[in-house]
Amino acid sequence: EPVWMAANHDINIQRNYTHVAGTGQDPQGFTRFVAGHDIVTGEAGVPAGTTGSTFSYLHMGDKGGDFDMKAGHDIITHNKVNIAYNAAANDALVTTLFACNNIDIRNKFWYTDSTHTATYKQTRLYANNDILTNSTCLNHPAPVNGGAPVNYYTPFDTRTEWNAGRNIITKDTVNFRYGST
Repeated sequence: EPVWMAANHDINIQRNYTHVAGTGQDPQGFTRFVAGHDIVTGEAGVPAGTTGSTFSYLHMGDKGGDFDMKAGHDIITHNKVNIAYNAAANDALVTTLFACNNIDIRNKFWYTDSTHTATYKQTRLYANNDILTNSTCLNHPAPVNGGAPVNYYTPFDTRTEWNAGRNIITKDTVNFRYGST
């Protein structure tokens, strides 16, 4: 059960982060990032796919293991973020991003679930203040192209909840696809 914890400070993941969970582990357990201040992925101004980085979490196993990011202040994603569950991940897993201030998605964000059975997974974004996508109106150059779209591709039974104490402001596309629609 990997836990990254900076009780009184930040967690800064500036390079590639890849976590493949659940392969041969029984059960996987949770993966958690907890910071007293901010959780920051990538480097400001460095688009993923060029010299930047990607944050990737892939749950491959068929046993439980929730994914959490909890920040005392903000969660800021400067790089592309992929959170994925393969077809074998058929437990009712919960993915949570929780910030006492803001969740600020500044680059492409993908949540995908390849299971085809009723798993009743949940994905939750909670910010005490604001949930922002592409708040700085970025337009990344090739090979990234574009700003900060948010994409959810999930089975029909996934529950998605975005909850902000003040505002949800999207300055780029937010796409939800449930089932085969």
